[in-house]
Amino acid sequence: MYRIQEEVIDTFVERKSEFITYLQRVEDEDAARAYIDSIKKLHPKATHHCQAFIIDNMIQRSNDDGEPSGTAGIPMLEILRKREMELIVAVVVRYFGGILLGAGGLIRAYSRGVSDALNVANIYQVKLMQKSTITVDYQYADQIEKLLEDYDVLEKDYEMQVSFTYLHDNDDLKDTFNEITRGTIKTVTYDPIEIEVKVRND
Repeated sequence: MYRIQEEVIDTFVERKSEFITYLQRVEDEDAARAYIDSIKKLHPKATHHCQAFIIDNMIQRSNDDGEPSGTAGIPMLEILRKREMELIVAVVVRYFGGILLGAGGLIRAYSRGVSDALNVANIYQVKLMQKSTITVDYQYADQIEKLLEDYDVLEKDYEMQVSFTYLHDNDDLKDTFNEITRGTIKTVTYDPIEIEVKVRND
C-alpha cells in the first residue's frame, strides 16, 4: 500500500470550470470528515465539494456532493484504489464555468483531479520491516558495521560489547554474522514494524 505525508493541492480548468484538488493524510474517518469540512469552509462559494477517502480495506467512502450520481465521488475513489492508497482523503472543489460537461466529462474531470494530484505528490510505500539488535565483541565491530552499511541502522551502543539495532526485511546476514563472530553474536528480534519509504520525489 501507499501513503502521502503532506497536503497536496493541484488545479486545472476544463471548459471554463475550475477544479481544485486537495489531498491530505488522515488516520481515521473522523479526521477525513473534519478535513472535508475545512475545505468546504475554505471554498464556501464553490459549486461542488466532491470527496473520497480510504482509511483501510474496510473504511472507504465517497460523495458526489450534488453532481449527478456516480460521476464524481466514485471515480475519485476508484483512482485511489487503483493507486493502492490508504490513510488519504481527496476533495475536488469545482467552480462551475457555465458549460455542462456531461456524465462522461464529469467522470474524466474528477478522475483527472485526483490522478494529477497524486502525480505531483510525494508517495511513500508501506513496508513491514523486522527490527533486530545484535551484540558482538569489539574485535568484530568494524566488520559488522561494514556489512550494515546498506541497512537502516537505528542505534549503536558501545559498552562492554558493541550493539547495533537495525531494520531488515529478511535474515540474510545471520549466517555471515555467525561466521565472522564464530558463533558468539547475540541477537534479539522484535515485532515487525511499519515503515514508509519514499518512492518518488516531486
